[in-house]
Amino acid sequence: MEQLEFPVFLTKQVFKNGDGSTGTLYLVSSDGTLSAAQITAIYQKRWKVEEYHKSVKSNASFAKSPTRTFVTQTSHFIAAIMAFVKLKYEMHKIILL
Repeated sequence: MEQLEFPVFLTKQVFKNGDGSTGTLYLVSSDGTLSAAQITAIYQKRWKVEEYHKSVKSNASFAKSPTRTFVTQTSHFIAAIMAFVKLKYEMHKIILL
């Protein structure tokens, strides 16, 4: 980070894992107006997006998709997203509006 041509702000979080061990998370932002709490809140929102992508990828078998054309890939993608939404709905009994 020392060689960056612009300033960055670093925040450190120390937390306990479920097994009792401790972990450290360093978050970096180039926005100097954000507090450590705001940087953490943004990270938590972004992490949910990562969890979504991981779930869709693993539960919808994107890597194993036999599709080759644009139309079949699109259909597979849409079906995977629909399956993800249904899975989340069933898991959490969310009322979709």
